[in-house]
Amino acid sequence: MQRHLLVLSLVLSSSFLCAQEPVLRLAPVFGSHMVLQQSTDAPVWGSARPGATVTVAASFAEGASWNATADAKGHWAVRVPTPAAGGPHVVRVQSGTEQVVLEDVLLGEVWLGSGQSNMEWLVRWLGGWGKNFQAPAEAANLPKVRLFTVKKQVAPAPVADIEGAWSVCTPESALDFSAVAFYFGAKLHRDLDVPVGLVVSAWGGTVCEAWNRSSALADFPEFQPGIAALAGSGEKEHARNLAAWWKQVEAKEPVTAAAAEGAVEVALPHRWSQAGLADFDGTGWYTRRVELPKEWVGRKLDLEIGPVDDMDTVFWNGERVAGTERPGAWNRNRRYVVPADRVLDQANMLAVRVVDTSGEGGIARPAAERGDGAAQTAAARIGADGSWQVVEDGWRFRKGAAMGALPPMPHDGSNDPNRPTVLWNGMMAPLVPFAFRGAIWYQGESNRGRHEQYERMFPGMIADWREAFGRDMAFHFVQLAPFTYGGDTGQTGDIRAAQQAALALPGTGMAVTMDVGDPRDIHPANKLAVGERLALAALARTYGKSVEWEGPTAPTFAVKDGVVTVAFARGTGGGLRTKGGPLPGFELAGADGTFRAAEAWLEDGDRVQVRCAEVAEPKAIRYAWGDAVMTELWNGSGLPAWPFRATL
Repeated sequence: MQRHLLVLSLVLSSSFLCAQEPVLRLAPVFGSHMVLQQSTDAPVWGSARPGATVTVAASFAEGASWNATADAKGHWAVRVPTPAAGGPHVVRVQSGTEQVVLEDVLLGEVWLGSGQSNMEWLVRWLGGWGKNFQAPAEAANLPKVRLFTVKKQVAPAPVADIEGAWSVCTPESALDFSAVAFYFGAKLHRDLDVPVGLVVSAWGGTVCEAWNRSSALADFPEFQPGIAALAGSGEKEHARNLAAWWKQVEAKEPVTAAAAEGAVEVALPHRWSQAGLADFDGTGWYTRRVELPKEWVGRKLDLEIGPVDDMDTVFWNGERVAGTERPGAWNRNRRYVVPADRVLDQANMLAVRVVDTSGEGGIARPAAERGDGAAQTAAARIGADGSWQVVEDGWRFRKGAAMGALPPMPHDGSNDPNRPTVLWNGMMAPLVPFAFRGAIWYQGESNRGRHEQYERMFPGMIADWREAFGRDMAFHFVQLAPFTYGGDTGQTGDIRAAQQAALALPGTGMAVTMDVGDPRDIHPANKLAVGERLALAALARTYGKSVEWEGPTAPTFAVKDGVVTVAFARGTGGGLRTKGGPLPGFELAGADGTFRAAEAWLEDGDRVQVRCAEVAEPKAIRYAWGDAVMTELWNGSGLPAWPFRATL
C-alpha cells in the first residue's frame, strides 16, 4: 500500500481561503432555520460552476421550481414567490449531482438592524435576563424568532461573502444577540403572530459614511479622497506584499520541515502557552497520519479544525490544499475541502503549519457554531458524505522558526471601520438583494458635531439602501439618548434634529429615548424600551396598526404676558402625564438669542406653561435640547414628548 504525507500548515490570519473546485453554493445569508420574507418575490442567489443549471424548489410551492444558469463567473439568481407566513418548510437547491438543502425554513417578517454600539449591544452585556430593565429568560423562548449576526469585516470594495449563521431564538442564543433587535423582534412576533427573522450588521463607534455606498456619497467632496484611496493601488499592493511574504515563509519553513526532528506527541486542542511556548511567536507544525475508510478513497473530503491562532496552511500528502493566510481569523473555526483528486489512498499524512504573529498560538477548542449553524464539536475531524472521523489525538507538534527569523510581515492598517464605504462594502453588500421588510438603525453618536452634513447624508443613505435592495424597505431609527458628552454647546440637540428631519422620507419612524437614557453611560441599559418603541413605529407606520407610536409632538405656541403655552397636535393619546412638579428641559430666549432655563408645568392635563424671569419677552423656545437632559413629559401610553426648537 502506498503511503503519502499530509502536511497542514497554519498561519494566524483574517481571511478564510479554501482551495477547492467551484461548487454549488448559496449566498451566506441563506441557511437552515432562517426566515424568508412572506408574500413577496424573494431573491435567492449564489454560485455554481459557470454555465451550470441551478434549480430551486420549496415545500411551500409543491410542484413548482425556478431555474437559473450560472454566468461566466458562476453567479446565479432566481426570485421565489413566497406565500403567507408559515412553516417549517424545506428549500432545495440542485445543480447536477450537487444539492444544498435548507431545513426548518419559516416564512414571516424579516428585518435588518444596523448602526453602532447601541445596536450592537448584546443582552449578555446588560447583565442577562431579569436585570437592567430586561425581560425574564422565558421571554426569549421564541422558536419562531430567528437570529443572524453578521461578523465584522471591512472591505475596500463590495464583497460577496460574510460570516454568520441563523439560530433559533432561545434564552441562550438571545444572550449573544443585539438587545435592541431582540426586543424589537419579540414584540413584532407577539403582536403580528408571525415568524420574525432578525439580521444584525453593526459595529460600535462607527460613522454613518462607513455604511454608505460610494454612489450615495457622490455629492460629498470631503469623502472623495478617502474613497479614492480605497480604489487605489494600496490594497492590491498589500496583497502582493503579503503573497511575497508567504513565499518567503515557504522558503524558510517548507512542508518538509514538518518531519524534522524534535516533534512531540500532542492532542488537540493545543495551546502554545500550555506547552511552555507562551513567549514564542513564529511557526509551528502539526502532523498526523490519517487512515481513511476504503469507501472514502477518491471522494472529496471535508476537514474541520477549531480556531487557529493566528494563521494556517494545510497540506495533504505534502501538497497545499487550503489555508487561512491573512491576520484576524484567530477566533474562527476552519472548514476546508480536500479535493477528490488528492484522495488516492487510505493512508495519508495531514500537516498544518501555524503562524502566530503575537500573543497566544495553537489550535483551540471549536467555537459553538459553524458558519452554517451546525455544531462543530471536535477540535479536528475529517468527513465524507456526512460521515465523520474525529482526529483530535495522535498529532505530533514541533516548534518551527521564530518570527524574528522570518522576514517582517507586511501590514496595511486596512481594518479601520471608519473610512467611507468600508462597512457597506464588507457588511451590507453581501446581503443585497435579500428581501427585508425593513431596517432599524441606532447610530449618530459618532457623527455628533457634523449635524449639517448628517442631515443630508442620513436620508440619502436611507434612499440609497432602498435602491440597492430593490425595494421600498421601511426604515425606523432611534434618536440619541441623553448622555453627558462634555463641552456640549448644542451639538447633541442639533444631531437629534438632523435625525428627526429624515422623517420627511416616506416609510420612516423614530423612537425617542429622552426619558430612558443615562447621562453617565453612553450605552443606556433600558434596551427593552428602545426595541419596543421601534416596534411600535413599525406596527403603526409599516403594518398599519392602530397603536400609539409617537409621544407628544408637533407643538403649537401662544405667548401672553411672558408666558408661553405649549400644546401638541399629535401624540397626546390619553392626555399628558408628568411625575408631578416642575418639568425639566424647557428653555426660553429673548431678542438676544441666548437660551435660559425656564420654569414649566402641566396645565389642565393638555398643555404646558413655560416662563423665565430673565426673559420678559420670549422670542424662541426649545425643549430637551441639552445633551444630558432627562425628560419627564409623556402621553397616556408612556411615550415621551419629542425634542423641539422653534421661533415664537
